[in-house]
Amino acid sequence: MKILKTSLLPVVLLFIGAGSAFATNLAKEGKKALVEGYVIRDDQPQPCQDANIECQETGSVICTVNLGMGSEPVFEKAGTSCGNNLYFN
Repeated sequence: MKILKTSLLPVVLLFIGAGSAFATNLAKEGKKALVEGYVIRDDQPQPCQDANIECQETGSVICTVNLGMGSEPVFEKAGTSCGNNLYFN
């Protein structure tokens, strides 16, 4: 009985550790969800205009779009104004 406990405990701990690592990885992947992007147009009644593009909240390359005025950075909408930059992969 004692041999069963001593050999079973490490196996159970191994599965718990692997399950925790898998769950953490899924949580990180979930944060990369796509968010609707907006551009800032100060000359409009509502300066935060829909850019018809989806980008991510995290990344290394700023998400941009060309809507006829050259390349413009894309932002996340926060309330009625444009908030944080959005990113490509």
